[in-house]
Amino acid sequence: MPHFLGVDVGGTNTRLMLMDSQRNFRGYHKTPTQSWAGQSDPLQGLKNLITAYLQEQDPHHQVSQVMLGMPGILSRDRQIVLSLPFISALDNQPVAALLSARLHLPVAMDKDVNHLMWWDLTQQSALPDIAVGLYLGTGMGNSLWINGDFYHGAHGGAGEIGHIPLAGNPLLCPCGKAGCVETVTSGNWLTGWARQHAPQTPFAELFVHHAGHVDLIEFVARLARTVASEMNILDPEYLVLGGGVLAMENFPLAELEQQLRSQSVSGCQPDNPFQRRHRRDRVSWRVFSRTAHFSAAASLGRRNIFLQERGMNKGKVCVFGSFNLDIVAGMARFPQPGESLIARNSMMGAGGKGANQAVAALRAGARVHYIGKVGRDDFGMFARRHLESAGFDAVTLFSTSECPTGNALIYVAGAEAENMIAVDPGANLTVTDEEVEQCRPAVAAADILLTQLENNLPAIEKLIAIAKDNGTYIILNPAPYQPVSDRLLKQVDLLTPNATECTLLSGIEVHDIPSAQRAAHVLHAKGIQALIITLGTRGSLLSVKGETQLIAACPAAPVDTTGAGDAFNGALASQLAAGLTLSEAAQFASAYASICVERAGAAASMPNYEEAKERMGRR
Repeated sequence: MPHFLGVDVGGTNTRLMLMDSQRNFRGYHKTPTQSWAGQSDPLQGLKNLITAYLQEQDPHHQVSQVMLGMPGILSRDRQIVLSLPFISALDNQPVAALLSARLHLPVAMDKDVNHLMWWDLTQQSALPDIAVGLYLGTGMGNSLWINGDFYHGAHGGAGEIGHIPLAGNPLLCPCGKAGCVETVTSGNWLTGWARQHAPQTPFAELFVHHAGHVDLIEFVARLARTVASEMNILDPEYLVLGGGVLAMENFPLAELEQQLRSQSVSGCQPDNPFQRRHRRDRVSWRVFSRTAHFSAAASLGRRNIFLQERGMNKGKVCVFGSFNLDIVAGMARFPQPGESLIARNSMMGAGGKGANQAVAALRAGARVHYIGKVGRDDFGMFARRHLESAGFDAVTLFSTSECPTGNALIYVAGAEAENMIAVDPGANLTVTDEEVEQCRPAVAAADILLTQLENNLPAIEKLIAIAKDNGTYIILNPAPYQPVSDRLLKQVDLLTPNATECTLLSGIEVHDIPSAQRAAHVLHAKGIQALIITLGTRGSLLSVKGETQLIAACPAAPVDTTGAGDAFNGALASQLAAGLTLSEAAQFASAYASICVERAGAAASMPNYEEAKERMGRR
């Protein structure tokens, strides 16, 4: 069982904690940061601290990754420490890579407050679009969550609210500048004030005995003004306040809340009162919602697992493909030519291979940018409303008045819930070169391009070429089948045909595993490096350069097989984007698709990540 080591570096203390893949925490340890940071080589000091901890807590060498939280300014790619005021020797150093080389373990690094913020946000039923976190400890840590991800800015320094200059403040900040608000609104300032004005008072009780002092009243006022300024600029859904200072006994939270409300513009004010709970020595307060809490070291490892599980660890999938309005009729059997049958039921909903696969990738955990085209008609309006509400990171939806929105007539019949589908592609076949060119930035930014053959082939070819130029991994689901050149197939990183499509592509009748293996051999000869041939209840065949592996199907009680292939492809893309191997991603996709067939509809039937993981556990 893999373990993660969370290392939370604070200005005062460094915390370490282990977490396993089942989210069990143990081995909490706290030590003064200066015990290692004050050494001549602080990076070696940190390495020695971690090594000693692992020798005691991880004798069987189960830790597979170190999650490092830092209190300073990091580069946008989170590899380099740009500024660490309390450990200046690490400034402009590729700390993650250097520490990884010394530990012989992968090291992931981010701002400590981002890890704290992540923990707080994941306690909600759904992640918000915009949230702000401010954690007041030795310094003033600020975390920005915008449009479903942490916002770092162009160079990595976004959200450093503690370094906004305060008028009339002459104090020199550890960052090297004068007048930063952090110099007078932080635990470091409180420590200095206590040393001068209340040397006999235990620091933790400072607000118990001196809350009425004019200096501490003004301290709270400065904090309120600082936070309110950010609230008024960003207008977040959630504001999270935490850190050791706010955990101090008798800290005037009610006064802080009142001042925040009075200084925030209308519409940016919290609806719920402050609440607080304690856990270890780290506390966070949530305004607008219920309280959340946990130590930073624990949340470091948890975020990594959560990201991996949800396909969000480098999990950007761009899906180019069709949108169709599906009209589905459930039948006891398929009608014969000229025969009319009474349907058991019928429904209308969003479909199209592109839209279905995009929804599947999203619900399986990926960050998704969907690209499609519809008509300027009622179905097109339906499509726009559906896609806007789906929760994608981004949607690029072109439109035309020359063709209707694509639509599909679907029969679902028999004990196996097999389907027959007639598709009118409509606007899906009218994507222009100019429209494809507009998608270049989205394709270049993605880890995975997932596309199909339900759009006009020149647009598909051009988009694949863009992905190839930008190093984006390309998955082609050759459905519905149409002839494609070997030149195009050679550009694809992964081909995912079903048995019918594989037969048409290879000329080999595919009906079982041996015939699929023969067909795979033919397709490899065309230049295809990797393919997964889906075979329904027989599972799927993974073939990479001629090396094959059977991916078993998960048992299911089929209700409607419509969209099963789309579920498989979307889930597959999400997990490849998350860094899983082809084999691991295919096994997840198999479990994911098995849940889809037990539900009616296409896009509406797509399960979430947790459901698929649970299904995998039952194998």
